[in-house]
Formats: sequence, structure tokens, C-alpha cells
Amino acid sequence: MGEIVDIMGLSVNTVSERELKGLVQSYMMSEAINVIYMVSVGTLKSAAEDPEYRRDAVSEADLVLPAEDIVFNGVPRKKTRGAIDDYRSLIKIIGELCKNKKVYVIGENQKDTELFIQLFAGRSPEADMCGMYSMDAGYSDESVINDINTRVPDVLLLMFKSPELENWIAENKSKLNAKLLVGVGNISEDIIMTHVKPAKWIRKLGIESLYFSIVKRKYMDNKRKERILDSLLAEYNKEDS
Repeated sequence: MGEIVDIMGLSVNTVSERELKGLVQSYMMSEAINVIYMVSVGTLKSAAEDPEYRRDAVSEADLVLPAEDIVFNGVPRKKTRGAIDDYRSLIKIIGELCKNKKVYVIGENQKDTELFIQLFAGRSPEADMCGMYSMDAGYSDESVINDINTRVPDVLLLMFKSPELENWIAENKSKLNAKLLVGVGNISEDIIMTHVKPAKWIRKLGIESLYFSIVKRKYMDNKRKERILDSLLAEYNKEDS
């Protein structure tokens, strides 16, 4: 497996797509629950605001991956051939391996959770989307965990922001009856908005390309994220020196 890169105190793995596919396969066959956690600029911002969070955020993870390529900006690392650098490979591999497998999704709100399920099911039509929950519904963790454990998913996808994501994993991992837990924090809205089909009226007017150009400028604006990351790294390096 590739190297481990230190980003503001968080250890991030670099793996090839082939290695990742093998790891996901092994996790989905394991008797114990395994955790894949994805680091974004939003994750790093949360880590910068809370040193304890920075130390403990990924302690529950078996594999820590970059959610977006920008997190490696300004960080010394080897150029591992074929190494994945954002969420796309992981979502693709999970979709490929989920034929006749159960997938349960927990999202931040009802609309985005349903949109993500629509997106995932469209790319992996043979997956069994066995359940969903949105955090804004207000049910207790106990009732959600009971529902998950009744359905026994192969993959549990968590699509909500830091630090709630990491806290939820730390508090509930040991109670879950699932094979693989994947935490995709802070970028769920980016994934949804840049991939889900636009509204019917937009398609009817034939302006999909204009719609996606506007959406991608908003949700894939690396210049804004670069400024945030540069500031975070500068502050972290100052504290560490």
C-alpha cells in the first residue's frame, strides 16, 4: 500500500484504485465493521478549530482517504502512480462491488439524502438501497441504529458534515451491525449538485450545459478552498514551529 501523508496532524493514506478495490472487497467480507473516512478542506478546518478533534477525528478509521485533491496542496509527498486523490474512485468502486449488496445511507437532510440515493442507485442499479435516514428528522440515535441493525447493510454511507460525522462514528460504531462504514463528510452537497440531473424545466429549455457550468463554479471552486487551506496550513505550521 502507498505512503501515509501527514496533513495538519491527520494521517492520510495514498492508495491506487486497484489497491482500494481489494481493500473494499476485503472489508465487505469481514465479520468486523471497518471504517473508511474521507478528509476534505472542511475536515481540516474543523481539525484546526479543535486540537482534540485533530488528534481523535480519524482514530476509528481503518483507511483514511482524500475527499478532494486539494487537500494535498503544499504537503510533501511521493507521487504514487495511480494514487486516488478524491471521492470519485471510492464511490465508483463501492457501486461496482454492491451488486446484490445492501446499502444504507444517512444524510444531513431529507432532500439531499434522497438525491444521493437516486444518484447512487442510477450508477449501481443492482444494489439494494435497503434504508435511509436524514439527520434533520430528529429521531434518536438508538432508533436509527435499531433500524440499521434490522436491515444489516453491507455498506453504511454517512453523508454529513464534520465534526458531527466523526462524533457519530466514535459514539456508535461499536453498536452497528454492518460490514463497511464510509464517512463522506463536508462534500456530500458537492457530490450531489455536480452529478444529479437538473430540474425538468432546465432540461426542457435545453440549458443543462449552462446549469452545470454555474453549479460547478459554485461547488468546485478550488480557488476559494485554496485560500482557506493556505490559511489553515500557515496557522498550523506557525503553531507547530
